[in-house]
Amino acid sequence: MPGKKMLFLFFLLIFFSCAGDGVSVDPKDSKTEIGESKYFEGGFNVMNQRGERFFMDKKGNVPKELTYQSVLKNIGGVMSSMDHFHEDISVIMKKDGGSLKWGYIDREGKQLFQKWFDYAGEFKSGFAIVKYQGKWGGINNKGEFVIPNVYEGVSDISEKEAWIKEEGVWKMVSLPEMESRINIPVRIFGESKEGIRWIEKMNDDPDNIERAYINSKGEVLTEWFSNATDFSEGLAAIEKNGSWGYINLKGEMAIEPSLGYSSQFSEGLAAFTSNDGDRSGKWGYINQKGEVKIPQQFYFADAFRNGMAEVRNEKGERGFINKQGQLVVDYKFESVNNFSEDFAAVQLEKKWGFIDTSGTLVIRAVYDKIAPFHDEPLNGGFSGGVAKVEIDGHEFFIDPKGRCLLGCLE
Repeated sequence: MPGKKMLFLFFLLIFFSCAGDGVSVDPKDSKTEIGESKYFEGGFNVMNQRGERFFMDKKGNVPKELTYQSVLKNIGGVMSSMDHFHEDISVIMKKDGGSLKWGYIDREGKQLFQKWFDYAGEFKSGFAIVKYQGKWGGINNKGEFVIPNVYEGVSDISEKEAWIKEEGVWKMVSLPEMESRINIPVRIFGESKEGIRWIEKMNDDPDNIERAYINSKGEVLTEWFSNATDFSEGLAAIEKNGSWGYINLKGEMAIEPSLGYSSQFSEGLAAFTSNDGDRSGKWGYINQKGEVKIPQQFYFADAFRNGMAEVRNEKGERGFINKQGQLVVDYKFESVNNFSEDFAAVQLEKKWGFIDTSGTLVIRAVYDKIAPFHDEPLNGGFSGGVAKVEIDGHEFFIDPKGRCLLGCLE
């Protein structure tokens, strides 16, 4: 309806004139230099405006070959989404009847490999996971199948190994030989850190969980635990006989199991609960020696990032503490993102804004969404001096004063 559109444009005009210090900035005249930003991985960010997606660089330029209409013309379908560029290749999707198909384009907006897949993953180290004709496989950056599309699942491809799923069981195999490197039937597995990862044994009883750690040769390095996590800062949390502790990269016990549920280490500290089997109990923090550095007093405690960590009170309200355990941002937010570049996105009355490290709301809560960092869906905010926000389906970038920098409405 015309009336609604006029109201929306009027609202945006009022917003841009009131947010921050009240200045609306043309990208070409902006004095804010966009530094290395997680939003512009591969040189571009995918923008969504007026229902169309396109690629924009950090100067606000949109190459004509990477506009919605241009890519639409080149791929001959209805494009519904675009991914970032990874290794000069981007994932695209199109609607095909009642389903979606995935493909790839280069930086000129041209379709690669002349195939539409049932699923297409982003390229990492020259490889991508795809589903083609109902089966999973892996391709290289020439579109050649280095892992044939004959499997129930494929994951974690590297130059020397990959994980494949056959008859419900995951196997680690060598490439290109496709020879098995581990003979234990595995149900799931964790992320490789310095060549070590956890695996979960395939048991007939799904409640009987057994996890251990293996190296890149498929050799089991540890005993079997009732739970195990990925490594972080050289340690991994494990559960044994109902208590949690930590092992090091050699598989040795670094902190004896004596804790309740325990999280990964971040900035030298890890959140933990009491050893009573109740994750809803109060949380505190230990150091890498297992010493309690911040006593248990929180109803939830997240990882430290940029010297701050989200904590919650008994009402579920969010605030932040510093590494001394002091509540530096009071409990009052519905949801929060981690601090990044001295700002954190916070939600008040279902709208998002930004606070500084003192907890002051420096950019008013008027946004519908804050875009996450790529590959970090639980984090989003400022990166390289800009944050990507959304109002009524229109995405744009703001600076730390709330001024629109890129993607502003004309």
